[in-house]
Amino acid sequence: MLPSFPNISDEQRKSMLEPPSSGVRVVIDTDTANEIDDQFALAWALLSQDKLKIEGVYAEPYSFSIYRQDLLETYELLKRKQVIPEHLQTFPGWIRGIESMGKHPKDIHFCTPEEGMEQSYQEILTVYEKLGMKPSNIFKGSRTYLESYDKPIKSEAAEHLIELALANDERPLYVIAIGVVTNIASALLMAPEIASKIVVTWTSGYPSYTNIFNHSWFIYLVIILARNSRFHCPKWKAMCVAKAQWAIIFIIYICITLSMNNVASKDILDAPGSSGI
Repeated sequence: MLPSFPNISDEQRKSMLEPPSSGVRVVIDTDTANEIDDQFALAWALLSQDKLKIEGVYAEPYSFSIYRQDLLETYELLKRKQVIPEHLQTFPGWIRGIESMGKHPKDIHFCTPEEGMEQSYQEILTVYEKLGMKPSNIFKGSRTYLESYDKPIKSEAAEHLIELALANDERPLYVIAIGVVTNIASALLMAPEIASKIVVTWTSGYPSYTNIFNHSWFIYLVIILARNSRFHCPKWKAMCVAKAQWAIIFIIYICITLSMNNVASKDILDAPGSSGI
């Protein structure tokens, strides 16, 4: 059951969704160790603090563990020289790469969401170090994924987001999410009133074939964004990475669809590397 979110007037919505100019309040929610783009995005933001006021950087969980069984199944099919089904077409390439390193697919370790979050936290520290900056306002996020719509996962990141959103500041807080949004969804579950205080900008989303409750972070945030008409992609360039253009278009399409139908399909989407929230 979704919590009750505050009503947002058209005037307030329009005001909050105006493209920001300078001194933009920002938090960055990132699975920094997952893929190479997040390090560049974080570095760009940290070097642009004449325009961005970065008030927090949050480490997100990530894991590819949901793909392990598919990987092993594909390996067995290849070994028996059988036809690879369409939904497994990605994995022969993975297997060739693994074997080129002299490894067997069953020996590959897929990090847990907790390990992914910890690795992302350390990677954030590394980015600061490489830039010669002193780390500040860096927080660890969720160690697991959401399992239901009424059980938030408390973390330093979620609690800090709530604190910032409810601070006595008239400016909206821009939440830049460049990975799974478990931290943000948990914060909204813990304090629904922050929905009228934040603008979420999110770049993520790949097709998958997993159950809705295994990826509840995705559908939960999409429903929130759709019901509150809060999704916004500002024109300023913070966090614009190579995959952002198509990802944003895709997510906006999903949000519009959910707004029109007010329902969510049980077959939903998730980000690669998120592997089941």
